[in-house]
Amino acid sequence: MNHLFLNRVLVLVTSAFLCLSSARAETPPSQEMIATWWKAKSKEEVPTLGDLIEVRLRSKEVAYLIEVAFNRGRYDMFRTVMVRPRLREVREVDEPVATDIKVYDLDRNGVSEVVAKMISSGGGTYRGVHVVVQFDEWSPVVLYESEVERTCEPTDSSPGCSSRDVSWKFVDINGDGTIDLLETVTMQETPPKGRTITKKETHKLLFRKHDMFVE
Repeated sequence: MNHLFLNRVLVLVTSAFLCLSSARAETPPSQEMIATWWKAKSKEEVPTLGDLIEVRLRSKEVAYLIEVAFNRGRYDMFRTVMVRPRLREVREVDEPVATDIKVYDLDRNGVSEVVAKMISSGGGTYRGVHVVVQFDEWSPVVLYESEVERTCEPTDSSPGCSSRDVSWKFVDINGDGTIDLLETVTMQETPPKGRTITKKETHKLLFRKHDMFVE
């Protein structure tokens, strides 16, 4: 009887310890902790931190994305870092994930789909991409991307200005319970002397198994 009782106690204590360890691993870290982990891996100054955004990797591990401002040139200043409390580590996220982070679980499988942008600009132009990614450990895996750009040379000898912009809405297009992507593409052409010509396209992209979008 005593032996059976001790075994039950041991099981309860072990379960409680595992639950506590898991809870600690998934508790959002403080900014002080993040700064310490960053300094352990980088000689660069600790970036200015935004809000923590919870994300689940392909392994289902809980991590956090944070939009940051580095002390760099203005074209490379705004980025995103990933914090993995279980590893006690922070790293800058690779391109094309940079800013405007939004997190979804489109098919409710416990793995996050992350929407982000990467835009570079200068001299009256900008170019970049809007992307949907998942994270395999530290690496963003691109599921879908769409280019945006604007070029403008308003002189008599130039073709004028042109642009391509996209807007996304995440909705269940076909009623199967999985959230899909409705994309609107707006293209404009403005000659040096003349009226702007605008064209719009709508793309319906279904989010399928194997983590891909199909138009």
